[in-house]
Amino acid sequence: MTKKRLFTPPSNVQSSAKNEYDSKDDLYAIEKYLCRYNEDIVSKLSIYCKKNQNILDFGAGIGTLCQIWKKKEDVNIECVEIDPEFRKILTERGFHTYENLDLCQKNFDMIYTSNVIEHIDDDIGILKKIHSKLKTRGLVAIYVPAFMCLYSELDIAYGHYRRYEKRELMEKVKQSNFNILECYYDDGLGFFASLFIKIIGYKPGSNEAYKSFKIYGKYIYPISKLVDKLGIKYIFGKNLVLIAVKNS
Repeated sequence: MTKKRLFTPPSNVQSSAKNEYDSKDDLYAIEKYLCRYNEDIVSKLSIYCKKNQNILDFGAGIGTLCQIWKKKEDVNIECVEIDPEFRKILTERGFHTYENLDLCQKNFDMIYTSNVIEHIDDDIGILKKIHSKLKTRGLVAIYVPAFMCLYSELDIAYGHYRRYEKRELMEKVKQSNFNILECYYDDGLGFFASLFIKIIGYKPGSNEAYKSFKIYGKYIYPISKLVDKLGIKYIFGKNLVLIAVKNS
């Protein structure tokens, strides 16, 4: 059974009535300082990707991942992004962009979403809508923050309704009529970094935050990647990776 949310949701979440993202500067900092981290997210989500497939980035932001994806994989990528400023940036970066899934008039071979569905109250509803926009045997690839015990000021600042337990995420994906191909944790050392943030607090948009991005990306994440390869990804991590196939 899916766990009920035991806290008051943040007030700064995006919606059709409030579609602008409040932590824009952090996205630019993440793109600048966490290059290897972003490349690895794409590598994990694109493992089943094939050439010339039609891919949709759901919640593309400023296009950090879809730029990497398009460069590494010979695929056709379109984007869904609710923020009008980000849609303009995505268009300037060469991507066809929709304001929401309902405006997509075709089905895709794969839809991926990175650090997005935790921003959505009705996550099962959006997973079912993603299911409806996939071709037969189409794939969904999901990257989300893990462990509700790590929920902190950072999550509140970013407008997260939740962090995910592994069983919870798998149950919700199954309820949305998908068969799970794999699900595992990512960024083992990031678990402790997130715990540290919870203890000391977090100031989004600060110089200290951007310095921490730079230090983490250059020195800590490479070690975390090695730790994951040693098997920690099956036990815990800062994030969850899930890939599933659409049931007919």
